[in-house]
Amino acid sequence: MTKSVCLRLTALVVGAALGFGQGGNGTITGTISDPVGAVVASATVEATNSETGVLYTGVATTAGVYTIPNLPVGTYVVTVRVRGFKTYTHSNLTVAATQVLRDDVPLEVGTSAEAVTVTTEASLLKTETGELSHNITVSKLDDLPLLGIGTANAGTSGFRNPYNVLQILPGISSYASSGQFTLNGLGGNMTETMRVEGQDATSRLFGTYDYTQMGQPSADSIQEMAFQTSNYAPEFGQAGSVVINMTMKSGTNQFHGSVYDYFVNEFLNAGNTFSSNPAGPGKYRPRNRRQDFGGTLGGPIVIPKLYNGRNKSFFFWNYEQFLESTQYGFTDTVPVSAYLNGDFSAISPNGNCSLCARYGIPTGPLGVPTPQLDALGRQMFANEIYDPLTRSVNPTNNLGYANPFPNNSIPATRFDPVYKNIAKLLPAADNSNLTANYAGKIGGNRYSAIPSIKIDQNISDKNTLSFYWSRVNTESQISSPLGGADGLPLEIGAYRGTFIPTYTIRLNYDRTMKPTLLLHLGAGYYKTRSDDHAPFLNFDPTAFGLNGFLIHRQFPSITGQLSTLYGGMQNLGEANQTLNFEEKPSYNANLTWIRGKHTYKVGAELYLEQVYNGSYSTVTLATGTGPTSQPFTPTVSLNNFTTGFGYASWMLGDFNSTTQTAQLNYRQGQQVWALFLQDSWKATRS
Repeated sequence: MTKSVCLRLTALVVGAALGFGQGGNGTITGTISDPVGAVVASATVEATNSETGVLYTGVATTAGVYTIPNLPVGTYVVTVRVRGFKTYTHSNLTVAATQVLRDDVPLEVGTSAEAVTVTTEASLLKTETGELSHNITVSKLDDLPLLGIGTANAGTSGFRNPYNVLQILPGISSYASSGQFTLNGLGGNMTETMRVEGQDATSRLFGTYDYTQMGQPSADSIQEMAFQTSNYAPEFGQAGSVVINMTMKSGTNQFHGSVYDYFVNEFLNAGNTFSSNPAGPGKYRPRNRRQDFGGTLGGPIVIPKLYNGRNKSFFFWNYEQFLESTQYGFTDTVPVSAYLNGDFSAISPNGNCSLCARYGIPTGPLGVPTPQLDALGRQMFANEIYDPLTRSVNPTNNLGYANPFPNNSIPATRFDPVYKNIAKLLPAADNSNLTANYAGKIGGNRYSAIPSIKIDQNISDKNTLSFYWSRVNTESQISSPLGGADGLPLEIGAYRGTFIPTYTIRLNYDRTMKPTLLLHLGAGYYKTRSDDHAPFLNFDPTAFGLNGFLIHRQFPSITGQLSTLYGGMQNLGEANQTLNFEEKPSYNANLTWIRGKHTYKVGAELYLEQVYNGSYSTVTLATGTGPTSQPFTPTVSLNNFTTGFGYASWMLGDFNSTTQTAQLNYRQGQQVWALFLQDSWKATRS
């Protein structure tokens, strides 16, 4: 861990005392009564976590009401001992994330040595709150198909996505693996709130939508997810569609671990219909190899002969790694050999027009209903290439004109030096077709890893501490469709790599000041960086005869040299390379006071969010038919045909426009201060 991160953590711990929000923990509450129905006050209530042995205590108020808040997700045993009554024990009480679980205690007369033991599970009926929520347990996460299927679900969304469970919730629609969805008619961009270990972990990096997978936890590190859609308590803040609370797994008194591997190989896939395998018998199966593997280990922190952390210190470690290897195939358009030699005679009556019939090019002059004449009274033909160096103005009619290249061919002596240098990088066409004539193939690889660790320390019977750290890192230089892969050589293609590391850090402290007064403090830090860049970052403009670049970083974007009907060269380079960065320290705490029939809670939350958005300086050279067309606007319809040719314009080094964007970096920040005061009042025992 770097020095800067350590300093930030120190600041978070100190700053936590400044704010009062809420974790995803649960609560057990109820009323204690005697055999005649009278309430029993001042009774001590103990809730013991069945897996860790950690004890949480509460006490009944004068109204016989007890409440034990801030309980980590898990199974508990509730015990009540009152002189003159049998000891009450209720096991199998499963507390879910954000749940308020009701367990009324009916005492029976007897001695404390006698016991009343209840083993039935708690009722699923929610009686203590009016919220509408859905809980997804670890068993459901294990059973559901969280791993995306097919190449379309690879890339950033390749590894197992716990948010995919949204698809099983009632009212969900328009779900996308990036995190966008509509729930109960509400939703869209940036309408949900993500909370991990009780603190905000919603990414606002792109400003228009939440790309949740940039910071998603590993599915095997999650204990439970709670989706709160309406009527939830003020302590959970506000959201347009849903608050998603994630509680992470903790270690227990027993060592537990797991190992898994999800494996994909094209050998196991069905072959493409009506295809043949050039490498052997059978149908063609595109290369697609993916693995999502990892493991977990949790238990007590034990150092032989030095420290035994059972019932006190626990850890849970998780590691998940996703690897993907895909062979991409593209149908590209590159210049045919005649174009490379400056010969465009086949596509115009100005030349031999040998391909006119094949491509539906008119052999007569352009113009409907009468031929369009140029400034010198000459007929004009489809795809006729005019020499921009011969442009002039006819003084008789003040119209501009240019002379066509003989036989619609450009002599090699007129080739632009920059074009000649770039043309050396262009691949040769696979066939004589003018378009879709090159089978671009390139292999892509993706690496993603999610290590995480959670440490819980039961400092004493009144103080507990919990620490969580996770990093989600994904790296891929070649991917499609989001990565812009096109099958061209790496230097001139439109490739945009994906490099996104994200850190989530949480520290929570709980103190039982007295059985009816409990304090929770939390601090966290969220940081993500999204960098998409080309495979080559050391482009030298002078090697191609270019100059004036603000930064020597990437190949320029060259556009307009392609005709969708008659070929040329598809766009080269990538015009948009960005760098985005987000950091968000957060602080929250709450104070719970149980008194009479009331459970008061007061608290606040603070987070300081900064988003840095930037783009690297890029150069775009845009050409088209304009430079090699007649320099005037026709007065009659050309029936969707044109003079000039984009590839010829590029060959001559003539462009409609050349632009260079500035190096742009800007910062947006916001401070969010949230206060809440709530009262949960048991008006009656029911």
